[in-house]
Amino acid sequence: MQSMTSQQALIAALHRAMAADERVIFLGEGVATKNPELLAAFGAERVRNTPLAEASIVGCAVGAAAMGLRPVVDLLFSPFLMLAMDALVNSAGKLGALSGGQFEFPLVVLAQTGAGWSIGGQHNHN
Repeated sequence: MQSMTSQQALIAALHRAMAADERVIFLGEGVATKNPELLAAFGAERVRNTPLAEASIVGCAVGAAAMGLRPVVDLLFSPFLMLAMDALVNSAGKLGALSGGQFEFPLVVLAQTGAGWSIGGQHNHN
């Protein structure tokens, strides 16, 4: 069995998912810059850097999911989930039922947590 870090495993899984389904897109602050192998393989239309605006990133991903894409969003750190909760709870979480099943929201949100990064209290809830 190959040994890899969790980040390497995540990128390998994303690569497989994106190769298998052209609807999978990867969005987030710096994702194209930090993952040049994904950018080279799938292009800037599917691997997109975003502004540092978590509510907007997730709101765009919810809309993309409603229209048939399968977004994977990297919010970097778990405290930033709070900034995106309206889109996650009130849109992605409810609109499928409120629309009578007309919409689905196949959406993945990544947000790491843990100790030992020396990144400051705003980025870590440990």
